[in-house]
Amino acid sequence: MDQYHRASLPSYLEDEYLTDLLTFVTFPTPLWDWIHVWPLLGLPQIQATAREETDRKRLHLMGLKAQHDQYRHILSGFLTDQERAGQYMLTKEHYTRVALKIAKYLFEPKKP
Repeated sequence: MDQYHRASLPSYLEDEYLTDLLTFVTFPTPLWDWIHVWPLLGLPQIQATAREETDRKRLHLMGLKAQHDQYRHILSGFLTDQERAGQYMLTKEHYTRVALKIAKYLFEPKKP
């Protein structure tokens, strides 16, 4: 499984928003509503199509639902283990960036 993850991850780490999606999906508890994930990360939905296509060809994170929680934990375990993930390890900086983007989205005024 680790080898599969290593082969799939370069596409995610080459793009800030895909890295953020990867980080978001590996939060300890599921926080997402897939309809709103891109705006939560600061990306207009119109710009998300290419990233969703990349994701569909790799880890298919956008397709994860509650019943896939075990896989999400496996992925999180890999990405937070320096020995296993190596250069692909998610750091506190990744989680901080995503948390700040979510906070910005939640607290900025919305147009009705």
